[in-house]
Amino acid sequence: MSLSKADIDKVEDRPLKKLHVPEWAGDVYIRTLSGLEADLFERDVYGDDKKGSRNVRARLAVTVLADEQGNRLYTDADAGRLGKEKSRAALDRIFEAARLHNRMGAEHKEELAGNSAAGPADDSPSDSPKK
Repeated sequence: MSLSKADIDKVEDRPLKKLHVPEWAGDVYIRTLSGLEADLFERDVYGDDKKGSRNVRARLAVTVLADEQGNRLYTDADAGRLGKEKSRAALDRIFEAARLHNRMGAEHKEELAGNSAAGPADDSPSDSPKK
């Protein structure tokens, strides 16, 4: 069965993941990033200049932490404060869960490189993510 554009557009393919953070004595929700959000984050962190790799745990945390409706809890500007004030253990826990949930990292880059389809890429901001 071939999907139409309307079929694809109505599918909710960005589920939330609930994660228990014992260091914070509670649960958080991790958003599924859009393709554009993931590409931008990976470019900043894994790009050639490596300048973006600083405070990477907190930067991913502010990008993925969400309320029960999937709305971000933090802005990008909160990453510095979160990185300074929160424990590495809690940020590591969120980082690893978010990385796995969003299929980010070296193991997934190799997998994607082997499965990439030929065709033009559209990175225009006009197709901005819903969340």
